[in-house]
Amino acid sequence: MTGANDAPSARRKLEWFLALLAAGGVSLISLRLYSVVGSMQPMWPLPALYLLEVTTLAWVAVWVLTRPQPRSAAVVCAVAGALMGFSILGALSIGLYYLPTTLLLGIAGALATWRARRPFLVALASFGVACAAQVLLMLVVLRLATSLMIL
Repeated sequence: MTGANDAPSARRKLEWFLALLAAGGVSLISLRLYSVVGSMQPMWPLPALYLLEVTTLAWVAVWVLTRPQPRSAAVVCAVAGALMGFSILGALSIGLYYLPTTLLLGIAGALATWRARRPFLVALASFGVACAAQVLLMLVVLRLATSLMIL
């Protein structure tokens, strides 16, 4: 007989599974992209650093969901937002490979928000701020790296 308490447990497992699937996908995509890009640009560390960043963030989302806290949903939404920012700027060079994983993390964050009965506005704000911060960070780093290469 299933009880009312089984639904939150099933949702938590689904959130964790989606985040794990996303993190695995990000890891595989990053490894594949690094194997292609890394050999072309041995002196340019940014592609490897960006790929390491998004892979680490995805695994942070998995870790956060294994330790349910009231703010876990906001963290997962922020990770999804950062991946979205990377996907937007990455679309200009490497394509939209990270978009499906971003969607999986976004769904996991939405489910975590719903399960924790947190306001969706907080989840959307976390997503938006992290997306904007990632885009801004990438643009600033690219600008600085370009100006340093000119010198």
